[in-house]
Amino acid sequence: MLLTATPEQLGAQSHFARLRLLDPDRFDDLDEFIDGQEAFAETAAVAGVLIEEKPLNEGQIAALSSLLDISIEELSSINEDEKLRTHALNELLDRHGTGRILFRNTRESVKGFYGRSSQPYPLPLPEAWKDSYQTNGKLREQLWGEENQPDGGWLEDDHVFLG
Repeated sequence: MLLTATPEQLGAQSHFARLRLLDPDRFDDLDEFIDGQEAFAETAAVAGVLIEEKPLNEGQIAALSSLLDISIEELSSINEDEKLRTHALNELLDRHGTGRILFRNTRESVKGFYGRSSQPYPLPLPEAWKDSYQTNGKLREQLWGEENQPDGGWLEDDHVFLG
């Protein structure tokens, strides 16, 4: 199954159908899903104003109050109080952000994939790169750090991905 970066290119119904395959308990009602998307658009708009450090209007403050269960009185100074703005934005992200639902398809969780095999193929060095390849000093060290570890210790580093 492919979930794309443009999930609604085939329409909300099609996107909902794919999500339902992944989690039928959570995605069991198309109308509820569409309502949730519309509510998320309002949430994103309020978050955008907070991120851009623009003042919130009364409607946005009311929406924020509803989203965070904080009284309008408590939010009355949000346009002047940087700490309150940061707190409100963090709460929005925690309670309503996209991170609350994430499907990560990995080879371990999705069965049926063939194993990976590296098939390196040497490429000729382009003419334009020949000068930079002849670098010395700090730049060379940054570009080819493994040359400083001839024992191959860099191969044991978990941060190095080899294919």
